[in-house]
Amino acid sequence: MGFNTTVFILNDQFGAIQQDPQRFVDDLHREINSGEGRYVLGQTTVMESRHAGEFRLYATRCNSIVELGPYAPETMRLVEGERFQRDFVLGMLDQAEDKIRRLREEIAKVSEESDV
Repeated sequence: MGFNTTVFILNDQFGAIQQDPQRFVDDLHREINSGEGRYVLGQTTVMESRHAGEFRLYATRCNSIVELGPYAPETMRLVEGERFQRDFVLGMLDQAEDKIRRLREEIAKVSEESDV
């Protein structure tokens, strides 16, 4: 297995990418291969590349993407920052927990129906 990189593009800024696609590809290639971590290229966020076998959980909201993990440098920077930043991460965690709980409920319901 190799490495994967998560890229988060704001749709309302996609026109800028269409106007200079080669620049976007060149910038993206440079950032992915830099190994330096999370980058913002205009309206595109390039998350840190990780080994394909590593589990990552991302949450998106308010034109932002956050890796939900205790060892994610960007997330820990937010947690250690201002209160509103911690509250933002905690809000993302609350929403993730709610969605995971609801997904578990749906899986259980489908499992019960298919086992009949």
